[in-house]
Amino acid sequence: MAIQKLQLISNELQDAKTERAHELIKRTAERIETQLLDRFTEEVRLGKLEQMRETAEMLCAFVSRNVIKKYVQGVLSTMPEPDMELKSLHLSPVVCAAKIRSFYGQILSICKDTLRVVDRVFPNPAAVCVLLFKGIFEDKMSVFIDICVKKSTSDIDTLGILENAVRTPPFLVGLWKYSA
Repeated sequence: MAIQKLQLISNELQDAKTERAHELIKRTAERIETQLLDRFTEEVRLGKLEQMRETAEMLCAFVSRNVIKKYVQGVLSTMPEPDMELKSLHLSPVVCAAKIRSFYGQILSICKDTLRVVDRVFPNPAAVCVLLFKGIFEDKMSVFIDICVKKSTSDIDTLGILENAVRTPPFLVGLWKYSA
């Protein structure tokens, strides 16, 4: 898109003479990006993959990469929240192991569906997956494990929880096969 090219050029030509033009280009680019993000959000809601792909292509040309961030935030918001999954549970190692498998299973199911879409929609699916997996580990899995460990009643229980938590997540390693 021409606006991204103008934006790059205006970033290089910043001085007192071009400041007004630079600000105008910047505001115009932000407005266009916001409108495209709104369009993309609606296309996601409606499940229109072809339109999502076209809009994502335009949006990925923007330096901010907001389309990727927004999409990943949307996916993460559909995943179970660790604190809700573990609310008012006494966690023996057996209960924790079952909860971990269930929690990871829910995440895996969402990831499989998401990766199929990501491969069809985004020009650089790896960039989306990196941000998605980072969010899963930081916002979901590590929080889940941390809550489990804090609820454990002994060192033995804690070790059992950590063993189950470490043994279960290799599902993420093979997720790319689901995206083809």
